Amino acid sequence: MGKSFPSSTGRRTIRDQVARHPMIAFIALAYAISWIAWSLSLIDLGVAYGFGVIFSAGPALAAMIVSALLRPEQSGVPAGKRWRLFGIVGILVLAVMAVRRLWITPAWLTVAGNVTTTAPYPTLVAFLVDALGAAVAAFVLSGVYSPRQGVRALLRSLDMRDQPVRWYWWVLAVGLYPVILALGNAISAGLGLAVPAPISTGLWYQLALDVLLTFLYLLFGGGGLEEPGWRGFALPLLKKRYGPLRSSLILAVVWAFWHWPLFWSQGAPLNVVFYLLLEVAPLAILFTAILNRTGGSLPIVILLHSSINIAPIFLPVSLLNTILWILLSLGVALWMWRAPQAFAVREAPSRPT
Repeated sequence: MGKSFPSSTGRRTIRDQVARHPMIAFIALAYAISWIAWSLSLIDLGVAYGFGVIFSAGPALAAMIVSALLRPEQSGVPAGKRWRLFGIVGILVLAVMAVRRLWITPAWLTVAGNVTTTAPYPTLVAFLVDALGAAVAAFVLSGVYSPRQGVRALLRSLDMRDQPVRWYWWVLAVGLYPVILALGNAISAGLGLAVPAPISTGLWYQLALDVLLTFLYLLFGGGGLEEPGWRGFALPLLKKRYGPLRSSLILAVVWAFWHWPLFWSQGAPLNVVFYLLLEVAPLAILFTAILNRTGGSLPIVILLHSSINIAPIFLPVSLLNTILWILLSLGVALWMWRAPQAFAVREAPSRPT
């Protein structure tokens, strides 16, 4: 990153301020974008809609803005390439959101919570908000071909031709958490302990379609789209100063309190502390380990995040599951503390544009 100089008048520009405090700028923007979107999501527009996507994309949008300010030089990518990808992704995302609305089962309504509107598209506004959410998701994902070098570098690993990873990482990303849940439930049943019922129940083919649609939705509207911000931007910035383990724990605090409005809306704002200790901190450690061991692959972390979000909906979570997950995280944390060099990202060389 090049040096930032004050303007000729002696006053610092916005870019100067961002260059001096990129992490603070990122956190402020991520919280502002997501919390405004969450406030708008209180408007009843039906089940699973665009403001939720924008809330999830807040960290990614913040990272893109800061990255563009830090490295505004041209990336050399033709503008048409980015907008073609934007159009394709936008249509696909909107299609997923529309099908998710049209396929409404009692199981999905149970997952979504108590809603006052169950019609697929109760108003034209609901459709327009979905279109806005799809455009935001497409804007983030098409940033891999951004004309700004900072954004292109941030999202480079989304181009899987540029940074390929071995097949078993994909299996691990999708299957790690469901396997932990299934193993914990099997041990609990074998010990005669109570295993809670899954949140979502119903006919197997309805559940299968619910799983598929919910997973696709969560890739961009329920956690997956956060990752370009948390792990793509904030984690590498923190690691330059604090190392992998401490960086993970610092990011866990930022990540947990970003969810604070969700706890506030449930009337239990202090529960965010337990959420930090029991869920977010272990996840932050595991995400750091997997991101770094894959050479900085955002697609793998996006898949892992989405899998972790969807699994508890269809597989019951018991105390033993949680204990196994925390033990796994502690083992990784110990490895990270004893051998931090094992978690240094080894990025693949850039492909020609």
